[in-house]
Amino acid sequence: MGLPRDVTARQLAKQPELKPITVTVPTALAVTGLGRTKVYELVKEGRVRTVAIGRRTLVIYADLEKLVETGAAGR
Repeated sequence: MGLPRDVTARQLAKQPELKPITVTVPTALAVTGLGRTKVYELVKEGRVRTVAIGRRTLVIYADLEKLVETGAAGR
């Protein structure tokens, strides 16, 4: 029945066949190794997209992958 609400980076690594569409902000921090301030800065710049569902802010996982693959977090 899917992943738990707040899946951790370690849990994602154990299930590589499951690729999330979105992750919570704490999970985004864990999988990228970036701090909260930097992630929100990237969101403000439009380099990482989020979606608000209810009171939750979810980060688009593909944006995090692209960011890390290009190594463009600090640019």
